[in-house]
Amino acid sequence: MRVGFSLFGASIGATYASASAIPTVHLGRTAVIGSALPLLKQEFFGGIPYAEPPVGELRFRPPVPKKALNVPNLNATEFGPGCLQPPPGAPSSEDCLTINVFRPAGLGAHQKLPVMAWIYGGGFISERMLSTKTNSSHSSGFRENIAAFGGDSEKVTIFGESAGAKSLAIHLLNPKVSSLARAVILESGFASSGLATFPASHGQNNWDNFVRAVPRCQETVGSVKALDCLRNASSGDLQNAIGVATVQSNAIFTWGPVIDGPGGTIFTPIATNSSEMIKADIIANYSLDNTKALGKAADELLRLYPDIPALGSPFGTGNQTFGLNSNFKRLAAITGDILLQSQRRTWFDVASKAKVKMFGYLLTDSPPSVFPAYEGGVIPHALDLYYLFGWLPSVNGTAAAEGLSVQMMDYWISFATSLDPNDGRGATRPLWPEFTQTQKNLLELNSANMTVIPDNYRAEQIGFINDNLELFRH
Repeated sequence: MRVGFSLFGASIGATYASASAIPTVHLGRTAVIGSALPLLKQEFFGGIPYAEPPVGELRFRPPVPKKALNVPNLNATEFGPGCLQPPPGAPSSEDCLTINVFRPAGLGAHQKLPVMAWIYGGGFISERMLSTKTNSSHSSGFRENIAAFGGDSEKVTIFGESAGAKSLAIHLLNPKVSSLARAVILESGFASSGLATFPASHGQNNWDNFVRAVPRCQETVGSVKALDCLRNASSGDLQNAIGVATVQSNAIFTWGPVIDGPGGTIFTPIATNSSEMIKADIIANYSLDNTKALGKAADELLRLYPDIPALGSPFGTGNQTFGLNSNFKRLAAITGDILLQSQRRTWFDVASKAKVKMFGYLLTDSPPSVFPAYEGGVIPHALDLYYLFGWLPSVNGTAAAEGLSVQMMDYWISFATSLDPNDGRGATRPLWPEFTQTQKNLLELNSANMTVIPDNYRAEQIGFINDNLELFRH
């Protein structure tokens, strides 16, 4: 799992190179040699391992933190490899537990800048079954060495999107997370968005399909010998098996986290064309053993989300169905509200009662150039990444959208440095109000009209979901 952190504005015998020299940081007895990015006025250190390679006997086990790099010099001028993930043949490696660091150029000794650590998404596929434990391992590891890069270990903000946000939200349920970071930013993901409240046995069929897809391990399906066999299989066979088992699964998250021990759009089947298919999807993804009650709840959802394209998701696109059956938009609305909107609303309600300082947003901007196949205001999952990482110029984003991108980056950076998105620095932008029990407001991020809105859209529908938290695995 490749992760990264950035410093905004210098534990282990840290020394610093001058601004004119090759960027170098010393971690213990190892010189970590990075590269200069003069156009960005930054320095980069990539592919730094934070855990032992999870191969051989370490495959499918909790990550083993890397206590020392054990080489005189480490070439950190390139990103580390991505983890195994579909499609087969994509550049990847199991030896992927590395971290990438960006920092301002020319930092002086003992500088202590706020830090933002990024956890990427991807449906938990590339992180496989060890995702949340892996995140915990790298979080504790890089915190110990932040000072060597010029960061302040007391001012760490961890942020993530989709599966990255879900993993972070799960970590927030552990009181020890406060020792790793002082703040988090969750983008399109909460603790149960990956249906993490199922026991491990719920995914047994997916696991059996995975083992069966590895040729040498077919005879070990359902046996305790499966893990030993898999630890001796080739990376290529594992990569292929991940894809096979994912296709065979009818779950939204084939490899989502579970409670265990110490073709279409991302979430909505493109062939959805009837109320019966919607009901079957709900029961398949949220039921454990209470299918009768869930069936009744599904019927009520079908009433609350009628087959009217103008009320479906993507919201605000009128009667447009993008060449699909109208029930696709209907199920997309239900799925988005169960997995994301309802959980975000519950999370905010509970946390605000505990006086947790929070700021909520709703992104409604969508430049046609990003997804030209859709027209009329489609806001796809993960669109915010184009804004937060400045990718819009690469897809010919509009000037207005690029302006919003800069504002969003400044909001995020302001929050990381001061725990408030309204520090008055950077781009001119509206005041983002804190979400409280008396002022339940969100900031609508839209390049045409950024404004504060009440958090009450689809109140009846989302209220029904949140009144049935156990049924919908919240």
